[in-house]
Amino acid sequence: MNGESLEWSWTTERLRIHQPPTDGAAPPRFGRGATTRLAIERRDPLDTVGDVRVRIETDEPTAELWVSLGTAFHGRGYATEALAALVEHLVGELGFVRVIAVIHQEHERGQRLFGRLGFDPVAIDGDEVIWSRRGDRPD
Repeated sequence: MNGESLEWSWTTERLRIHQPPTDGAAPPRFGRGATTRLAIERRDPLDTVGDVRVRIETDEPTAELWVSLGTAFHGRGYATEALAALVEHLVGELGFVRVIAVIHQEHERGQRLFGRLGFDPVAIDGDEVIWSRRGDRPD
């Protein structure tokens, strides 16, 4: 394994967002067609808050996000903080031109979350709303 750590992480003011270590070969990290699971942990006190998954389109530089938090952590800004850092990484450091999220129409909390992060609703697909944010868009 060339002495390389299979873990990858970064921190925000209150959180650590990381790809959990693996027992074997490192899974693809933001590779085309791959889905990367990242754990979201509160730094103080140390506790797992939830996770986010990032699926990369195979034919264009677009990332699709899913986020899930434990019920006890809703309404504390953890999802906003984690996703803001992740979007900045995807757009600012990795050069993705579009980040999207698909949210059920009745999930008002999820709709507000992505609206706060600068995403716009761009389409409705059945009972889901597709939210999009362009990478070249200023914050």
